Amino acid sequence: MKLLKSILQNPVFRITSTNSVSVMIRIVTGLVSTSVVAKILGPSGVALLGNLRNFITSLETFSTLGFNNGIVKYVAQHQKDEERLTKVISTVFWSLLIASITLALPVFVFAEYWNNRIFGEEYDFEIVFRVVALSLPLFALNLFLIAVVNGFSQFKKVILINIAGNVIGFVFSILMILKYQTMGALLAMGIVPGLLFLVSWLWISKSLDLKKYIRKGFFDFEVIKNLSSYSLMAVVSAFCLPIIYLQIRTEAIDNLGIDNAGNWEAMNRLASFYMMFISTLLSVYFFPKLSQSTSNAQTRSIFGDYYKNVVPMFIIGGLVLYFSRNFLIQLIYSDKFLVLPDLFSWQLIGDFFKVCSLILGYQFFAKRMTKAFIATQILSIIILYFSSNLLMKSHGVEGLVIAHTITYFLYLLVLLLMFGNIIFKKKP
Repeated sequence: MKLLKSILQNPVFRITSTNSVSVMIRIVTGLVSTSVVAKILGPSGVALLGNLRNFITSLETFSTLGFNNGIVKYVAQHQKDEERLTKVISTVFWSLLIASITLALPVFVFAEYWNNRIFGEEYDFEIVFRVVALSLPLFALNLFLIAVVNGFSQFKKVILINIAGNVIGFVFSILMILKYQTMGALLAMGIVPGLLFLVSWLWISKSLDLKKYIRKGFFDFEVIKNLSSYSLMAVVSAFCLPIIYLQIRTEAIDNLGIDNAGNWEAMNRLASFYMMFISTLLSVYFFPKLSQSTSNAQTRSIFGDYYKNVVPMFIIGGLVLYFSRNFLIQLIYSDKFLVLPDLFSWQLIGDFFKVCSLILGYQFFAKRMTKAFIATQILSIIILYFSSNLLMKSHGVEGLVIAHTITYFLYLLVLLLMFGNIIFKKKP
């Protein structure tokens, strides 16, 4: 295949191939932990974990100010200018530390409120939110460490840290689930970010002295200004969507029952694993190419490679998943999730539209089209929320998956209208 040949001949292939090991480990550990949760805790436990996961994702986005991609870019850009590099690293460090502590305080103090809001008054998991609050600054610092090392182009070290972190987090989570059931699973979700920080710090501190770059007097508002566009896009995508999913799942629990909400979350979790391959290929291979393209012709060629090679691979993989769905559900989940086979067709159709739209969505990041990105994200979130509420009342849990399909179909249409001049016209 043309794409495969070009990847093999590209210097980035060595990074991609090593990263594939990390992705496979994430998928395998994720599937095993999901299976353990499903078999031990059942659909209700899956639903509760889904609510906490969405809540933590939103917190983490704000605690890191959406700086991740920007940190990598500016560290790489200024790594030969020590004074400028010190300003970038110091400014980011103090910003993330202040933001994460500021956000953690109300989570810790008002743990009872968050418990009632996220889980409902019938559950008593206040301690979980206090643990999450204590771990939040450590998560922000872990992202800071990884992004700085990534900016220094130490890709292999970043990948190895991720692998070690995934394995340690997986083992710890399984032990907590086996010993403390639902409480253990929820606590593990809050504690693991702190463990990941320790892994990163122990690994990185041996080869990189970050202390010399972190100084109190080197706070530069110009750095914050430069990072703001990345922050805005990250906050909209990584904060708003989890909040909407949390709200939809909460309403699904009220309208359809916690087991049905758990079935929907189980379908989403399974989809997230096979979509990981696509997102990794996009971020490692296609995104850098889109960022470097200087003409519509070059961009059109990149889009063409994606649609001619990646999309057909997804279709083939999707068909395999569809026809083996009963086996997969029995392997990963249990008899309590028998409704899942009925959700596969709509989920895969929706994910097909999602895969077709992802490459176009990356054009927003590649060309820093902040306003257009925010507008399309808000539109898709509105469509998802209202279609989910409408269809769950008429079609039950299947309606939630139909809403997913409708959302990404309309999102793809909008992006095709926006980038049609690049895709369909032959002008340079």
